[in-house]
Amino acid sequence: MNSRHASRRARRRGFTLLETTVSLGVFLVLSYALVVTLDMANDSQSAVSLRSSQVRAARTTQDTFADELRQADSDDVQIETLPDGNHQLSLRQPIEVGGAAAWGVFDRSLGATDEDRNRQDWRVRYTVVEGAENGAAVRRLVRQIVDEDGAVQRQLTLRSGLLSGAGARPGFQVTRVGDVWRVQIAAVQHGSNTHQIEDFHVGFRN
Repeated sequence: MNSRHASRRARRRGFTLLETTVSLGVFLVLSYALVVTLDMANDSQSAVSLRSSQVRAARTTQDTFADELRQADSDDVQIETLPDGNHQLSLRQPIEVGGAAAWGVFDRSLGATDEDRNRQDWRVRYTVVEGAENGAAVRRLVRQIVDEDGAVQRQLTLRSGLLSGAGARPGFQVTRVGDVWRVQIAAVQHGSNTHQIEDFHVGFRN
């Protein structure tokens, strides 16, 4: 009698050990699946965040550029083709100097007073410059403030990774089409081989 009870207790212990082993295996599989899912979710969130950041940067560039180009005298806008095929554009804004209307640059970064911020005969220039990023050559679209002697007083990078204008699609190009300016900006999306293409139109100043 005692022998049969002992045998049942032994079988119960063996079954419990088997259950524990299976449960542990299931737990490990589920844990691994959870870790993989969380990693994928984090990667997806990072990609969405990066894409949103790129879209916001593109919108800011478009708005700033369009506002300044729209204000400019279309006959005063100067467009040159750079050695790499990209365009360089410069313009003057309507400003006020000594209570009189004039043309030049208005920019808050130039000083604290209206006299400092309004610079007659200065120009805003959008151009493509080459630099280095993570050890590789990269083209950047920059906004420069240029004085009457042609010296750059301020420079702000608007976009990085611009394409070379020597290819089928320019990195930065501005062309006059009837009564509007057609602006094209093409850059490599960060962390990928795909291109971010912007193609928009800006009407002339009335």
